[in-house]
Formats: sequence, C-alpha cells, structure tokens
Amino acid sequence: MITLVDESGRTLSFNAKIADDGRERAAGFQHVCPRVIEKMPIVFLFGGAFSPSFHMRNVYGPLDIAFIDGDGGIDEIRRMEPYVLGARERPVYRSRIPVHAAIETHPGFFDRHGIVPGAWRLELP
Repeated sequence: MITLVDESGRTLSFNAKIADDGRERAAGFQHVCPRVIEKMPIVFLFGGAFSPSFHMRNVYGPLDIAFIDGDGGIDEIRRMEPYVLGARERPVYRSRIPVHAAIETHPGFFDRHGIVPGAWRLELP
C-alpha cells in the first residue's frame, strides 16, 4: 500500500507493486495484460537520486508515469506510448531531473484523481 498526499492533506492510498531491484525495475509492465496494469500500479524505487529512462517495448498500451523527487514530491507526469514493432524510432522517456522514484499507472489514473505535479507527494510505509 502506498499513499499520495496533496498540499492540503488529502490522501489517496492504493495497492502497488514495488520494484526496488534491477530485475523488477527492468521488467516493469512488459508482457503484462491491460487488466493487471489497471489494477496494480508499479512504484520504482531507485535508492537515491537517479536519472531513469523508460521504454515501452513489449507493453500493450499507453501508460502514465509520475517522476518523484528526493522530497517525495511529484515533479512531472507524462504519458508514454507503446513502441510499435517496425517503427523507425523507439521512444525513450526520461525524467527531467534526477529522481528517487517513479510511479507507472494505466492512462488517466493521475487525471482521474486530480493528481498534479507540485501539489502531491509520495509517502511510503
């Protein structure tokens, strides 16, 4: 269970998979069916400031990602589109600053809950 808290103290708690080692972070949502993605976001923990890059190869649909700074604040939220086999370029999604964590969810998760950069932070148990 993880919790996001906004600047007024409102909270949103939800179950999430924790990816805190290299193997789990590398796997992400590759080869995972959309129903599982819908039910279980992934929290990537980097163990310190890190400049991650995410690709969407072997992912069945778009994802939203929130990059979390060293204070737990959401620095930015981006939509990631899946890599299309045979496309010339394979998009890579990077954080704009070194971050300590990232949260991947199904598309629209952050919008649906009113979660915006600068106003929300991640709290881990």
